Amino acid sequence: MQADTARVSDHDSLPSDDAPANDALPAGARPGGREDGGAGHANARGADAPGGRARTRGPDPTPVRNEPPPRAGPDGDASSGADPLTPAEIERLVDRFYDRVQRDPVLGPIFNPAVHDWDEHKRTLVKFWSSVALRSGTYRGNPMAAHRPHPIRAAHFEHWLALWRETANEVLSPAHAALFGDYAARIARSLRYGLGLD
Repeated sequence: MQADTARVSDHDSLPSDDAPANDALPAGARPGGREDGGAGHANARGADAPGGRARTRGPDPTPVRNEPPPRAGPDGDASSGADPLTPAEIERLVDRFYDRVQRDPVLGPIFNPAVHDWDEHKRTLVKFWSSVALRSGTYRGNPMAAHRPHPIRAAHFEHWLALWRETANEVLSPAHAALFGDYAARIARSLRYGLGLD
């Protein structure tokens, strides 16, 4: 099996805190909704991509292997020898977190007018997080498009992330909570970047 390679600029070859974190998003959730970052075909990503950087796939003298961040899988946490992460844990985290969001004085005014069916929203978010952490592939949405029409500011992401981490620490093992905190930070960074809030 041949490794997936991409020709990228020097600053794209290694992840950084300033770069968008699309690798943390499920393939269908990346900008454009496709695994290739939204390009209409597999060999190009046009200037409409975040940062306007073109990316091509194919042979290159200096290939860069595109690998997603470590993920928890059915055999356990990819970053440690912890117990396996289960879909039930993700459901518990999402349920408790979004119950808090509804009552939160900072996030409630953003989420409550936007979410018309909280049970359905939670099911969608379980699919999202299962696709991120368990590679289930069950989420088929576009988080960027879902967030774009709302009055979101950078401070909302900071508050959302703090509440997410607090909730994850309460309902998950320390290893799984850390993993979900890392995923959430990468996703928040990507959304902030895509929404022009960085």
